[in-house]
This record gives sequence, C-alpha cells and structure tokens, in this order.
Amino acid sequence: MVCDKNGIFHSFDFSPANVHDVNYLHDIKENFENCLLIGDRGYISKELQLDLFNYSKINLSVPMRKNQHDFVEFSKTKSKIRKRIELRSNREYH
Repeated sequence: MVCDKNGIFHSFDFSPANVHDVNYLHDIKENFENCLLIGDRGYISKELQLDLFNYSKINLSVPMRKNQHDFVEFSKTKSKIRKRIELRSNREYH
C-alpha cells in the first residue's frame, strides 16, 4: 500500500501471505518517481534502495535495526508520518 503523508491511498495490491511485501516495490518503481517512501524494517536493503533511486529517483527510508553497524536513530518526523499511515491502514482493514 502506498499513501501520502496525510494517509490518502495512492496504490495498493493484494497478495498471498507468503509473498514478501518487498516484491511490490518493483511495481512501485514503474508507477512513481522523485518521491520519498517510508517503509518498515522488512525493506532494509542497500541494493533495493539504490535500484529504486537509480531507476525512479525514489528515496526509500527505512528505520535501522539497533544492532546494525553505524546505527542512526530514525527521524522523529518520519516516524510520526509512518505512524499516521499505519494507524490509517489498520482502520481500513479491520
């Protein structure tokens, strides 16, 4: 699911539970460009981040795991946006 910072849906996809969400990013790079995507830790991948940026100028921002080398705290602003979107999506599906 892709929403803007106000929680308005722009794109979504249904897939079986055994399909990882990261597969959806291949479709996103075809349909979006020059934007910021905030994802969860399941999207941590330097290769994926570079591919999205090089192909569509999409900046994929993902919070680091605390045990990662060179750990940097995730931006509070991005965390607030992500929380707003998570709350909105939870309301839509329950």
